[in-house]
Amino acid sequence: MTRVSIVRSALFSLLVAAAATPAAAQKKTPKKTDDKPVMYAVVQVDEELRIVTKDGVAELKKDIKREHKEAMEAHKAAAKEAKKNKEKFTTPAPKAKKVKVVKPSLSKEEAEKLIAELEAKAKEKGQKGEPAPRKEKPKKSKKGGKDNG
Repeated sequence: MTRVSIVRSALFSLLVAAAATPAAAQKKTPKKTDDKPVMYAVVQVDEELRIVTKDGVAELKKDIKREHKEAMEAHKAAAKEAKKNKEKFTTPAPKAKKVKVVKPSLSKEEAEKLIAELEAKAKEKGQKGEPAPRKEKPKKSKKGGKDNG
């Protein structure tokens, strides 16, 4: 017998033995089922609050970054076209959206409750859609020292 025929017969005998073994006797690794509940995160995109799966936060950030990149490319192309046609181009460049994770690892109900609370606070303050007022800091004099005089 040649080496190839020996290998073939060995493989064949292994296949026949595996097929002859009952399914219950074969060792299979049990599939792990994740019984963990799906966790959510409350995310603020500019002024908008969203509920996203905890794993979806990175995907959301990636999508927003991609959208901004596409908008910038379109803006640059429009500016280039206007320059080519010797037209005035005054459209400002698109601003990147700010993404902030308000609170990670919540259940769906907790996330909905948190959004309702945050929206109620914003409505109560009358700041919905408006930026928060900045506190004015006292200006420092350029001359140093306490008395300036």
